Amino acid sequence: MLNSRRQFCLSLLLSVFATAISSAYAEEAIPPGTIKFIVPFVPGGTADVLARTISVRLGKKYNQSVVVENKPGMGGNIGASETANTKPDGSTLLLGTIGIHAASSVYSKLSYSPDKDL
Repeated sequence: MLNSRRQFCLSLLLSVFATAISSAYAEEAIPPGTIKFIVPFVPGGTADVLARTISVRLGKKYNQSVVVENKPGMGGNIGASETANTKPDGSTLLLGTIGIHAASSVYSKLSYSPDKDL
C-alpha cells in the first residue's frame, strides 16, 4: 500500500513538473553541458529522492548530464540563495517548495528576493 501510494504521489509530482515546463521552452532554455539541480534539503530525504528521479528523466530527455547537489539549511534558503545568485542561463535548476517561501518570512536578511529572483 505504501509503495503504491508513493508511486502515485511521485507520478503526480512528475506530471505537474512536466506540465509546468513546455518542451519547446525547455529545449531553448537549457544550454548544452551539465545541468545543476540544487536540492535545498538533506540527502536521502523525500525531496532528494524526487530530484534524483527527475534528474534521470531530464538527463535522458535532453541527452545531458544532470548533477544533483544538496544544499540544506535555513529551511531551504541556502540552496535557494545559491540558485538565485547563479547566472540565469537555464543550467541551474532548483527543487523549490512552498517551504522555501514560507521560511523566507522568518529570515529578515536574505541575499535574494524569493518573489523576484526565483
